Amino acid sequence: MPCQLYPIWLDAKDLIRDRREERIVSWMDTIPANWTARVLVLAMVLMLAPLQPVTASDLVVRIEALRSASGKVRLALYDDAGRFLQKGAAHGGAEVPPVETGTQVVFSGLAPGTYAIAAYHDENDNGDFDTGFLGLPLEGFGFSNDAPVLLGAPSFDEVAVDVPQAGTVITVRMRYWDGGRPTASLSNAKAIAE
Repeated sequence: MPCQLYPIWLDAKDLIRDRREERIVSWMDTIPANWTARVLVLAMVLMLAPLQPVTASDLVVRIEALRSASGKVRLALYDDAGRFLQKGAAHGGAEVPPVETGTQVVFSGLAPGTYAIAAYHDENDNGDFDTGFLGLPLEGFGFSNDAPVLLGAPSFDEVAVDVPQAGTVITVRMRYWDGGRPTASLSNAKAIAE
């Protein structure tokens, strides 16, 4: 008799397994065909969504050492080191009149990251950065981080400013060249005259 029970037990085990598979198959048959696609799309959206809300940052740029209140101060905001100072490559820009008490520009709505500022004082308001003999600047200019200028413009890394989620304030100091030497700024000229 034990020999006869063994094959019956195997048959019963197979029968139970078959019925479980039938239940699983029948349950899956009740799911609409597009349900799987919806779940997959939802899962991908949730995985790609940021864990923290993305907020816009403000970069406040203060312009110092303007030598006159004429013309305009023009700024360019760059976010790509490979395209720094290339025509048409600026992420944003601004044009403001110079103010004796201090010129300030706010770049709003920036994603936190690394940026660079290049600015010039277009005193004659012709829309160009005027240069003279040998390409020496005839108008004031400046960069974020007060990057030094020797034989050419500074690199993106020298001018780069980190803008955190909370935003930041930076200062750009204008430099003017007369025969290769910086001239007195507007605020310095007033102090010398008094």
